[in-house]
Amino acid sequence: MLAECVGQLDEPFRRSEIIGWFRRHHPQVNESTLAAHIQAATVNAENRAQNHPHLARRAPLLRRVDHGLYVRAAKPDTVTDACSKSSDPGTGQGESADEPGAAARRISTRGHERARRNIEALIKGFDEHVRYFEAANAFSGPSVYFHHRAIERRRTHTSVTDLLADEQFLEYVYAVLPSWGMHRMGPQRAKVTDFGELVASLRAAAPVLEELWPLHITRLTPGTVHAVSKRAWQVIAGIRASTSGTQIAAGSKTLHHVLPDLIPPIDRQYTFRFFTGQTEVRFGDQRAFLDWFPALTEIAERCRAPIDAALGRGGVLTTGPAKVIDNAIIGFMQAKAAQPGTI
Repeated sequence: MLAECVGQLDEPFRRSEIIGWFRRHHPQVNESTLAAHIQAATVNAENRAQNHPHLARRAPLLRRVDHGLYVRAAKPDTVTDACSKSSDPGTGQGESADEPGAAARRISTRGHERARRNIEALIKGFDEHVRYFEAANAFSGPSVYFHHRAIERRRTHTSVTDLLADEQFLEYVYAVLPSWGMHRMGPQRAKVTDFGELVASLRAAAPVLEELWPLHITRLTPGTVHAVSKRAWQVIAGIRASTSGTQIAAGSKTLHHVLPDLIPPIDRQYTFRFFTGQTEVRFGDQRAFLDWFPALTEIAERCRAPIDAALGRGGVLTTGPAKVIDNAIIGFMQAKAAQPGTI
């Protein structure tokens, strides 16, 4: 079962993704048993043979390249060959092919290649992916209701000042956040912040929001994308929407409702996995946003016609060009999830 899981996950993958895969496909497997199998199957785990002598006799499946981060194990001859190329410790020169720095560089290259493949595939079949999202009809209830109410209210305003003075709009946005999965009862760390804290952070960003207010994601010129990315990140980084240590998801979901023609919402389940194959960002929120937003603008520019067609059809969650792009990404990932072994 572990071999099947490892074969399906995109590299690099986290321990949490292995556990999540088993919860979905084999919920009867005890987590402590799974942990033992993961350690025994990790070729460079300390004391794997001593701690799990029976399991460790099997061929290794995993190689740990960072804390909690794995790739598939190399074949035995590849491992031996890589070790033979390690640097001479007396010279301090060179780097073993198995050292974390080398592995991280290989992973980064593969990650960009995966993102580019997904971007090109999304653009090629953009209308198909939007329609897949529409047909799936996977979202309903408060997540749809409050989003539609917030966007409808947003579009009655012609200035940032008026919008951020509209208490009802702000309350709708505040209601969207938990309905979009950002707040759960119980002891977990991530919670939506107090209403007043969120509102104060949005109003503090008003000068930058005024600059971004007239912009449209399908009409940005290549020469402006970098500056727009930086200004948008400045706002996202300052939004106090969640107690989580990460800003990109909560901040972009909030900012999307203020600038629905410019900023797509970003989430772990779909956007993160579309760009990285993971539900975590290894290199920080800022770097991720500054990498991803230009890609989203490229999608917008190259898919202007199908975006307009989707807006013309209307329907649930078709509330602006940025949300249509998000819908296409969700549809793309939903379609991949329906094909075993593709995610």
